[in-house]
Amino acid sequence: MQSGRSMSGQPSVVGAIKRFIAAYGPASVKDLQQWCGLTKLKAVVDAMSDELVALRDERGTVVYDLPYAPRPDADISPPPRFLADYDNMLISLADRSRFTGAMEHRQFDIGFGLSGSLLIDGELSGMWKVADAVLQVRTMQRLRGSQRAEVLAESESFAEFLASGHDVAGCEMGRIN
Repeated sequence: MQSGRSMSGQPSVVGAIKRFIAAYGPASVKDLQQWCGLTKLKAVVDAMSDELVALRDERGTVVYDLPYAPRPDADISPPPRFLADYDNMLISLADRSRFTGAMEHRQFDIGFGLSGSLLIDGELSGMWKVADAVLQVRTMQRLRGSQRAEVLAESESFAEFLASGHDVAGCEMGRIN
């Protein structure tokens, strides 16, 4: 907010729901409630039926999306992504299994002093930290071929991004044993 300007109107639950979906993609009513801490949002979402598209995820749960949002084909793999500790994508959803799969209950901090998570093919598959001016990436499984090349390219890009505000001089990859 700019200094001297007042906010117009009251905060809007509908506006917050639309912003959340725009930022994080399709969400169930439970996801929305988990994220914002409000209850009884089903009635609000139902009232937004002309502003949202109802879809079903792979488990049959109804999720809501914006009508103009891109929805890639199911056979397209998402690129690798580095997430910070406590990233909203991993903590604000009621059902995190779409990102964590079988890893949800696994203990990750195995003496690595972890800083963040790595998504590969849209699933939690590794961790990262910066130590001694190097982005250190540890994956849960051995990466081969194009998958390794994609993660390495994203690691180098992420290290370059981090270097803009920190002393990061490169990256290294390995496996969590």
